Amino acid sequence: MCDLIFGLYLWLQKPIGDDLFWSYNYEQLTLLEQYVSAKLRERSIDNKGSKNSLMFSRLPTFITKAGNREEILKLIRELQLKVK
Repeated sequence: MCDLIFGLYLWLQKPIGDDLFWSYNYEQLTLLEQYVSAKLRERSIDNKGSKNSLMFSRLPTFITKAGNREEILKLIRELQLKVK
């Protein structure tokens, strides 16, 4: 996966089955970890009244699927170690 603006290779990416998990930076990786580890994921509405403008509403199904939670969290922690 490459950055759409600069065309640079994303350093924080790793395959998971037939899918590719990626993150732009450490901060996004941390937000994804918090979202995936949450037992209750409430849909919030942004200040414009939309439910689809937030990053979490646009995540691929393999990330949001409860059955993949542990595997995704393990992958996120591996990528976090890569950053530190």
